Amino acid sequence: MINETIAAFSLSQEGSRSYVTFGERNSSQIHGGVKSLVSFKQINEEWWTIDVEKFMYDYEMPGFEGSTDIAQAVIDTGTSLLGVPPEHHQYIVALWKQTFGEEISCDQVVCFGKINKKTQDCSEYTDRMQPVQIMFDSESVFEIKPEGYTFI
Repeated sequence: MINETIAAFSLSQEGSRSYVTFGERNSSQIHGGVKSLVSFKQINEEWWTIDVEKFMYDYEMPGFEGSTDIAQAVIDTGTSLLGVPPEHHQYIVALWKQTFGEEISCDQVVCFGKINKKTQDCSEYTDRMQPVQIMFDSESVFEIKPEGYTFI
């Protein structure tokens, strides 16, 4: 019998088995167990959208004239895309330009750098970058380490 209207997917790497469960969650795969899950009010029926109170880089982000701190996040399990308001992007790019100088090039959407040829990753940059934080409410802050928002 299916206990809840839920489907949970576990996609594994080579050597492990992927699986799907219906009607329950596998709490062993949830950091902190099922009790650590947090619910948010969906604010748009068409998209899985929730309110975001604040977006921060290393727990800081200045206020921007004419903008509000409240934004919306579209929660989509099928993508790893992270979009931020343009003024926040420009602020972070300015910090990165101070750190990396000409090692990176950025446009209005994305920044580019050279891949570390020895390690084939972005560690040359991520070691000097800070995590970003998304505050959904005063108690729920989701942190993404640089390795989570950079890619090759």
